[in-house]
Amino acid sequence: MTLPDGLLRAALRTAARHSTDHAFRALVDDVLAGRTTLRDAARQPAFGRVVGSAARAGVAEWAALPAEERRRRVAAAETAIEEMQRGQPG
Repeated sequence: MTLPDGLLRAALRTAARHSTDHAFRALVDDVLAGRTTLRDAARQPAFGRVVGSAARAGVAEWAALPAEERRRRVAAAETAIEEMQRGQPG
């Protein structure tokens, strides 16, 4: 599944806003301004540092959730994906 461009751009802006890593923020600025591609930015150490750290934190948070909460979140995500695929806002 491909994310709509606006959703991806919003996610990048949010990630940059919450990051204290200046190199990562500069990479995101370059992507959003069209000076580099997301693929090229993802190959940079700053991108891996920030995204890797966020991924590890997300995995730990997910593992700490009760099973019922995980099931609820999976169901909500599946619904959101189906709506995106149909072109409906979530």
